Amino acid sequence: MRVTLALLADYANVSREGTLNIMGIFDNVNATSVPTAHGQMQLVLTFEGSAAEAGKDHPMEIELISPTKEPVFKLNGSIHLGKVPAGAPAKANSTIQLNNLVFRQFGRYYFVVTIEGAVREEIPFTVVEVKPQ
Repeated sequence: MRVTLALLADYANVSREGTLNIMGIFDNVNATSVPTAHGQMQLVLTFEGSAAEAGKDHPMEIELISPTKEPVFKLNGSIHLGKVPAGAPAKANSTIQLNNLVFRQFGRYYFVVTIEGAVREEIPFTVVEVKPQ
C-alpha cells in the first residue's frame, strides 16, 4: 500500500460518494510566540493498494514529530481499502481533524504515516515566528 496524497488543510471532507473536498492547503503555521495553539487543521491522506490488499483492515499509526525529533503525539487506527473490480487499484480517502494542537517551539515539524509497520509518508510543516502587528 502507498500514500498517493498527503497534506494539511484548513478544511477537508469525504462525500458520501467518496469525493475528497479540500480547502486551504498550507505548510506553515504562523505564530507570534510559543507555546501556541492552532485551532483546527485537517490531515488529508489518500491511500492506494493492490487488489490483494483490498477488503482488509491495515494497521496504521500517525505520529507528530517536533523540531527536536521528539514525539508530540501518536494516533493508532487502521485503513480499510474496499473491494474493487479486477485490475483496478483499491483506494481510500481519509481526513483527520486535529483541534487545538499546541506547538511548544518554532521550527520544522512533521507527521509520519506508518502502515503495517513501514513508514509510507512524511508530511512536513513549519511553525514560523512572525512579528506582532
